[in-house]
Amino acid sequence: MNKYKESYYNFKKITKDNGMLVYNTKTGAIVYFEPNEKSKVLHILDNPTKMNNDKLLEKLLYFGFIVEGDINELLEIKNWHEYYIKQNQYMNLTLIPVDACNFNCPYCFNHKHSNIFMEDWVYKGIYTYIEKVTAENKSKGLTTHLNIQWFGGEPTLAVDRIIEFMLKLKKIKNIIINSNVVTNGYLLELKLFKNLLHSGIYSFQVTLDGYKDNHDKFRILKNGQPTFDCIYNNLKKISQKTKDSFFFYIRGNFLKNNLESMKKLIEVYEEDFKEDKRFQLYFRPVDNYSNIEDDHDLESNICYLDKGIEIQNELSYKLLKEGRTDIRIFDPLPKPTYSWCDVDRHNHYIFHADGLVYVCDTIVGNRDKAKGKIYSNGDLILSDKIYKWRKSIFNEHLSESCKKCKMIPICMGGCRRTKILFNKKICYWTPKIIFDQMGKYEELKINFKREVI
Repeated sequence: MNKYKESYYNFKKITKDNGMLVYNTKTGAIVYFEPNEKSKVLHILDNPTKMNNDKLLEKLLYFGFIVEGDINELLEIKNWHEYYIKQNQYMNLTLIPVDACNFNCPYCFNHKHSNIFMEDWVYKGIYTYIEKVTAENKSKGLTTHLNIQWFGGEPTLAVDRIIEFMLKLKKIKNIIINSNVVTNGYLLELKLFKNLLHSGIYSFQVTLDGYKDNHDKFRILKNGQPTFDCIYNNLKKISQKTKDSFFFYIRGNFLKNNLESMKKLIEVYEEDFKEDKRFQLYFRPVDNYSNIEDDHDLESNICYLDKGIEIQNELSYKLLKEGRTDIRIFDPLPKPTYSWCDVDRHNHYIFHADGLVYVCDTIVGNRDKAKGKIYSNGDLILSDKIYKWRKSIFNEHLSESCKKCKMIPICMGGCRRTKILFNKKICYWTPKIIFDQMGKYEELKINFKREVI
């Protein structure tokens, strides 16, 4: 048996200067080798056992381009996935305090609101559930790590209840809390922001659909009035008048026909936020949910897969060239993941304002798709239907072709929702996309320093 072997998950690309990039989907490492190193690296990858005590061999081992000869890499991927999804001391909870919104965005997946606010018994039930899980973990010598996200509708319509709940959470012992708010930003005036911040919420997300010319076509109030100026001015005041530490993510939603508006947003953003590292702009394509199918103009400008990634990276490269983006937000090549999203995790739940429990935010509000209910005493009663969302992907969700795919560490079978609800498998990453993205490293001459799992 060989002492070493090349990792199954390597991608190799010869660069224009006759050097070589090597990327590994299992470790997330991307390394450039000089032209005078290329031949030796290729030789080592082909014959790793014959090159003992070699510095290049040590480097290739360190980044996971070469592995021990008896290692089953797919089994390692399976083990990290199954360990991750079963960790009950890590709680990932989304609360929807109000199923209502002051906006009328045409592409919103949660566009049919019930216009209800979370009642006292639901807050009490969620709080008591958190207490119970924390006490159970403590009895096992474990500290609970709670990630709590406030979502909607528009959560700031219930800001007083959010703050009240967050302050109450601080009374629970043996728990570490991280919290964030996803808001449209219209009501996020400076005083309201500071109150949320001081309650223990340190991460915020607001969406802009490009500059005001495009944004105000889509992200409008229910009465049809524009919103860009109000949101953007709120962000500027928060930046200018606070010294506190926080993270503020500005998501740029794009369609195929609003790229110029996005580029204008980048220019304005650079001018107003270039010195404030607490703010981060990033880009994502508008998704195609069933509610926009009647809007043919909107639907025709949706970006699918390759095109969406291409435009997303084009916009991100523009921001990179300005020197104002963070590698945590933009990285041309994906990092390995434990699961496609948090749906797989055993202690991941979405609590609707009415007390019903969901696992995927795109089906929230569809009562037929609810997977359980929270009760005021903290009991969480779940339907048997939830378990097909929580099984290891290696038990039934993952096809044999997926198990043989070099992309499995970065996609983990893809979206479970599309598989369960529509019996579809969508490959978000392909070898072509990977090789295209590897080429961008050379074009931009970026010195990436990435952590290796």
